[in-house]
Amino acid sequence: MKEEVDKELYDVEHIQKKLAHLQMMLEMEEISEEAYQEQEEVLLARYRIAKKAEQERLRESLEE
Repeated sequence: MKEEVDKELYDVEHIQKKLAHLQMMLEMEEISEEAYQEQEEVLLARYRIAKKAEQERLRESLEE
């Protein structure tokens, strides 16, 4: 269960899809600019964490 939650929270591809969906919602005026910025900030923070973890896993696999 924890792995599934982590994957949804910190999966790079999943976060990219959520960012694209968020952008589309803004363009269609389904959310305000303020709501967009708040959600984007959260997603970008998760994206940075996910990319860092991805790079660490890659580095570890190369060291093996």
